[in-house]
Amino acid sequence: MSALKCVYLAGFLLLGGVPQALLNACSLNHGGGAHPAKLKSAETRWVGPGMSGSWYSADRSGEGFVLQILPDGEALAIWFTYPPKGSAAKQAWILGQNGKIDGNRIRFSNAYTTRGPKFGSGFDPALVQRPVWGDFSFEFSDCNTATMRYSGPAAWGSGERVLTRLTGIEDLSCTAKTQVSNGARTLAGLKQRSAAWYDPSHSGEGWFLEELSGNRSLLYWFTYDDAGEQVWTVGSSAQPGDSRNFDVMLRPIGTNFGADFNANNVDRAAWGSLNLAFSSCDRARLSYQALAPFGSGTLAPERLLSLASAVCRDTPAPRQTVGAWRQLTVLPVKQSEYGLARIGDNVMMMGSLRVDSNSAQSYNLSTNVAASLPNLPGPRDHPVAVAINGEVLLAGGNVSNSTGDLLSRGFRIRPGDCAWTVDNTLPPVVASGAAALNGFAYFADAEGALYQYDPRSKKFRTLPAGPDTQLDHSQLVEFQGELWQIAGRNELRGQSNRVAIFDPASETWRLGPRLAFQRGGFAAASNADRIVVAGGEIIFGATALVPQVESIVVGSDQFDALPSLPQPVHGMGGALIGKKLYVLGGSRQAGVARNSGDVQVLEFQE
Repeated sequence: MSALKCVYLAGFLLLGGVPQALLNACSLNHGGGAHPAKLKSAETRWVGPGMSGSWYSADRSGEGFVLQILPDGEALAIWFTYPPKGSAAKQAWILGQNGKIDGNRIRFSNAYTTRGPKFGSGFDPALVQRPVWGDFSFEFSDCNTATMRYSGPAAWGSGERVLTRLTGIEDLSCTAKTQVSNGARTLAGLKQRSAAWYDPSHSGEGWFLEELSGNRSLLYWFTYDDAGEQVWTVGSSAQPGDSRNFDVMLRPIGTNFGADFNANNVDRAAWGSLNLAFSSCDRARLSYQALAPFGSGTLAPERLLSLASAVCRDTPAPRQTVGAWRQLTVLPVKQSEYGLARIGDNVMMMGSLRVDSNSAQSYNLSTNVAASLPNLPGPRDHPVAVAINGEVLLAGGNVSNSTGDLLSRGFRIRPGDCAWTVDNTLPPVVASGAAALNGFAYFADAEGALYQYDPRSKKFRTLPAGPDTQLDHSQLVEFQGELWQIAGRNELRGQSNRVAIFDPASETWRLGPRLAFQRGGFAAASNADRIVVAGGEIIFGATALVPQVESIVVGSDQFDALPSLPQPVHGMGGALIGKKLYVLGGSRQAGVARNSGDVQVLEFQE
């Protein structure tokens, strides 16, 4: 269990295949050899950030679900409803945590209810009880329709509902983003506060906030009454800015669960009002005035979790145009056109063009020490690599000699393993980068395809095509909760400086800010503050290396120039740590593999 998930449990709940034939070589890969054939992937839309929001059954107005897709590839849901007939309580809510996503389904295996503490200043988190309720699941037919199935205790029974979307989170819905400038997300669009919130001194109750379009907000409060029975209230606000008044919070009552539910009997009784004032996008002050017996008071909500692809930024990152390069110890293995993946401070470099095609080595960004990794089972150049869930996935690539495993579509390894494991479930890609986002791995291919891979189910699917049909020697990075496909080349257009951005919520593409320089075969790296693009080559037209370096930061809509590489190279990888960009290896001659072991480091200066 991750540390983040442990925090969540303490805070809220208590709310607490088969080898494939080889294809002909790709002419744009510097003469690289064959790569494994492509397989048809699953095309059904998978659960993603766009599913976050409120859902309900049209014939059961007065109850529903809040669903939140989380950044770790799991989901959270809370069912606001009513108790079964015969209960002394007036409302009920059922919480599902650790929802397992598999394609278009989510399964909550251990849902539970709560009871125990009293509302208000006497709230005691130690009194929270969490009896297991049962399980429920969602199966989505599209981004706005789902079937929910449940199985609860005898008094609750089992059944299913057809659900319709009630709300979509602003700029995280199934429609394209609107808060963008020159394609990049604006700071207003990155100051997202839709999330689960709680006051640490009141662990066991909490709020679900949804920021909607048109400055509207929807707030749910899941709490208790003076007898320790579950209560939920809901209200809306139309105020922009950092202070939101929810003038009418409602407490629906009057009906029961399941077959005894009657929408005509729902009494949307007034509960009171509240104000939610944000000091930042993850801190707030909440004051409420409610009818008896709830009274009035003040609480200090904190963000408990973020939503998948949501970004919480109160200020932009500083634009940086100044820095100094230095050269570090040369790598023991000289590689170019390799796959790069990073776990913590360690960068793994795997495969190479022409020589050392089976090689793999690591480089520690903190100690500047290189170490050998187990050799690949077979030779690969131009493979695509990503680290996810503490594991390195190496997919596709070309086979440029005849020694070793020539047929497998990919390999995987964990730090400390003595050998690589063959994995034919990975998508067959070459020379276009990979990134991890929202618990999934995304692999780009030189022919323009983008694949989404689920490391849990070991399935992949093809995503909608971007604006470019060929993206040979481009790079794919995660930035601001989206995927940026940067530059590259093709035989018709030559080198490119275009950037295309894939929004995983709406599953749409848009063009982003252009680079100042066209390039292919370059290094690109990203962190929470910036993307940096360095080096590369031109092979259509006058063959040349590209020494220029440029960067874009959060809140900006353009790339800025940084000092050029002291030793221009192409076919290398890059990594960002703190205020340093590392450029590792590569070839010192455009269009061929003249491999080097250069370690070049740019230190940013503000």
